Amino acid sequence: MERITVSCIASLFMVASYAAPSVSDVSYSQNPTSKVMKVTYTLSGEAGVPLLDIRTNGVSIGWGNLRGAYGDVHQLVQPGPEKTIYWHPEKAWPGRSLASGVTAVVRVYPKNNPPNVMVVNCEKPYKGRGDAVQYFASFEQLPEGTVNCDKYKTVKMAFRKVPSAGIIWRMGSPASEKGRDANYEIQHKVRLTSNYYLGVFEVTQTQYERFMKTNPSMFKTDGAMRPVEMVSWENVRGKASVWPGETRAAAYASVTASSFLGLLRSHAGGNLKFDLPTEAQWEFACRAGSGAAFPDGTSLAAGSEASWPFLETHGRYKNNSGADSSDAANTLSTNDATSVVGTYLPNRWGFHDMHGNLYEWTLDLYAAYDTSKDITDDPCGSADVEGAGGTRTTRGGSYLLPPSSARCAKRYQSGHPGNGSRHFGFRVCLPLE
Repeated sequence: MERITVSCIASLFMVASYAAPSVSDVSYSQNPTSKVMKVTYTLSGEAGVPLLDIRTNGVSIGWGNLRGAYGDVHQLVQPGPEKTIYWHPEKAWPGRSLASGVTAVVRVYPKNNPPNVMVVNCEKPYKGRGDAVQYFASFEQLPEGTVNCDKYKTVKMAFRKVPSAGIIWRMGSPASEKGRDANYEIQHKVRLTSNYYLGVFEVTQTQYERFMKTNPSMFKTDGAMRPVEMVSWENVRGKASVWPGETRAAAYASVTASSFLGLLRSHAGGNLKFDLPTEAQWEFACRAGSGAAFPDGTSLAAGSEASWPFLETHGRYKNNSGADSSDAANTLSTNDATSVVGTYLPNRWGFHDMHGNLYEWTLDLYAAYDTSKDITDDPCGSADVEGAGGTRTTRGGSYLLPPSSARCAKRYQSGHPGNGSRHFGFRVCLPLE
């Protein structure tokens, strides 16, 4: 086999009292018949997530041309020698050949700051397997080359990392924002102290049924890739779960084994504490860097409750779903309700359906914000827990409601956490703590 000079890049991330993972002894060879490349390396320090990069004249060929690598790559790998990655360049990078000047680069990410995209394979054979959870540099590096396809709405779940750690931002809405609730949207400064993953899509009926063996949705006709609805907070986390708890760790640990999140955690190996997002996590991702009512920088104007341009392209709501909020008998057809997830454009950070389609459960109680501090770190409850009456907050608007319900800052009082609704769904979060 031809031997080709290679190089390696070790992670630049360092954490106090943490032996950051690093790579050494990288080499590769290419089978002259099959053209499959075999890359070997040694991983030292703590476990990490390696990704393979191929460079020509020092320039990466691009993540979109690096699909299909397998072996000790795209997953959490334990330290040790003779780690192996396989890659077929003619399948991933058609029409190109590997010649002199090509280098193989193995970059390793620490487990507390993995790559930008995470995927959970929900199929039964993957339960508890190390490769049930995989990581990628971008959506383009996914085996399918895109996240907005049927697989990530049925047999896989895709997550995007939100780089939120240490950023101070304003949660809530300014007094001038049309449609705001003056008592429950008071603007205040918030800082999230860690990054987190958030589901690219709302959980679909197929994904929910794979774990819970039931589909409570009202809109089942042609509904495999529509978001699951009629689910309660307790269906998602478990009736005995608590939030907020005495400690944040205890609250995350209170998810019950038989709930959707408990089953998802078990399927993924038990070490990843999937949960609902807090309100702050949800709103930060929804805003995608914007301080306006909608992430494109626009705000509602007079007479805009009938329709809004941003929602026509970015979300399912009353004006483009044909829904009638006066239909108390629940006789709406599936053509006049939710849409298949991903039908509308994502926000700037790649999240679909954060405006309209379904209100989404969050962890937090519905009560007035605690605005007593100059900056609130990791808000996870409310200033008036007793006054909240146990009701939870949902976010994002609904196919059933007008534009004001789909604003970034809009909060909705869900009622009892044991109740479901035809306009309540959820998406999954994974805090990186």
